[in-house]
Amino acid sequence: MGLVRTIFAQPDQESARRHLEQVCAQLEGRVPQAAAFLREVAEDVLTSRAFPREHWAQIHSTNLVERVNRELARRCDVVGIFPTPHAVLRRVGAVLEEIHEEWLVTRRSFSPRSMHHLLSSLQGQEGTEPPEAV
Repeated sequence: MGLVRTIFAQPDQESARRHLEQVCAQLEGRVPQAAAFLREVAEDVLTSRAFPREHWAQIHSTNLVERVNRELARRCDVVGIFPTPHAVLRRVGAVLEEIHEEWLVTRRSFSPRSMHHLLSSLQGQEGTEPPEAV
């Protein structure tokens, strides 16, 4: 629904919260269940807006998690039946380590500058310079 998408076009979390309420008011006449549900999940929907703007594109959906889960399923299906729980943990751990190394080298989704912005805002150190990119 296009109306709900407009919530995510807002410049900050507070604007998004106000716009979400406006969207709910518009929905109440046509689909009151949708308006009630949207109000119920408002905090979950707006959580990504508490992070720096540079991070929004990466964290507003579960695409990354779904991709990792698909890769785990694909790699575990090859084995079929695991002989022990330890064998499952060993296989899943190896796959997750491989994915982690790939992301460190080729698919960095958060720049050092944006991570510094996030960490310094959490620690209350807005004025410090970010470390150089590796």
